[in-house]
Amino acid sequence: MADRMEHGEHTAGEPTGTVGPLSAMSDLQVADGEPDIRGWDVVGQDRRTIGTVHDLMVDSAELKVRYMDVEMRRAVIAADHDRHVLIPIGYARLDEDDDRVLVNNIATTAAGSLPAFEHAPITREQEVALHQTYADASPAAGAMPEREQDYYGHDRFDDSRFWGKRDRAAGYLRRRR
Repeated sequence: MADRMEHGEHTAGEPTGTVGPLSAMSDLQVADGEPDIRGWDVVGQDRRTIGTVHDLMVDSAELKVRYMDVEMRRAVIAADHDRHVLIPIGYARLDEDDDRVLVNNIATTAAGSLPAFEHAPITREQEVALHQTYADASPAAGAMPEREQDYYGHDRFDDSRFWGKRDRAAGYLRRRR
């Protein structure tokens, strides 16, 4: 399995290999001078807060954020327990002026229907199902690429959308020294 993972291959049900929570990666950190968005509010297209960034799901091989692990507001999901969802980084925009994250293509009402993230290793099968949910909710989002090597090249993972005009040349994440 490890050999296939190194070459970007896997079978359904296997963890994707390099994507995991930043909080569990002792060798990675947010680069100096960059905002650590964990704890920031996440605001939907209707300008209502849908939750808070709990953690960042990062690709440790590429040093890229792939998803935000968002702890949903209980009022949004109409529940009396915590629930986390994954939001692809390309769906979000940084609002540094107000220390919040804007998610313009997810309405508060739709956010409650996103699949729960159980904090287990992410498999490609789960990622595909998650993205199908987004495509069903917003057909303009388009289908994910079928070829594995194109998967993280999709707009949903385009972190330049998240950062906007901010210079990303130095990178958001770095390895600890």
